[in-house]
Amino acid sequence: MKYMMLILLALTQLSYGAGPTTVTLVRNVVTFVPGNNAEVKRAFIGFRCLRGTTFWEDMNDGLNKFTGCYNYNINGVNLPRYNYEQNIELKKIGPNQFVIEDQKVTFTTSNKGHLCIRVVAGLDNGEFAEVNDQWSLFGFCTVEKLPFSVNEHVYNNRRKATLGEFKSALINPIPVKTKIPSDDER
Repeated sequence: MKYMMLILLALTQLSYGAGPTTVTLVRNVVTFVPGNNAEVKRAFIGFRCLRGTTFWEDMNDGLNKFTGCYNYNINGVNLPRYNYEQNIELKKIGPNQFVIEDQKVTFTTSNKGHLCIRVVAGLDNGEFAEVNDQWSLFGFCTVEKLPFSVNEHVYNNRRKATLGEFKSALINPIPVKTKIPSDDER
């Protein structure tokens, strides 16, 4: 019986033994450059841990390697398994300038987990020239192909290939393309 328990424990560690994965963003001032005299009133950084599958996803190429997003936390605060997406509002420090405070996201799955990050801006006037910009100006995911349960327009819009590219994009001024208001809107 003692040996059987050890074998079961070893199998469990092989199946679920991936250690935690951590993504860290350091404090940074983010500057948006909107067109047409628009102003970014609010900004967010969104984190989504990919986890779980539905029957149809399992049947259609599946997400088996993405199943289970365990120990998902942001800045040490554990999030319930069902609360897989978090948007953190950035502090406004000036016109079109916001601060991203240090962010540490940790997650674990049977395949080291996957995380998507996006940058969102809210305009006070005017509309985005490109519809998908209202959900994300750019983003990054640790998985190459998003499962179809994840909204591609949210996480694939100007998606960066690496975390390093994503971090570099945060340092540089972020252009926000807006529509030119009609005469009636002026």
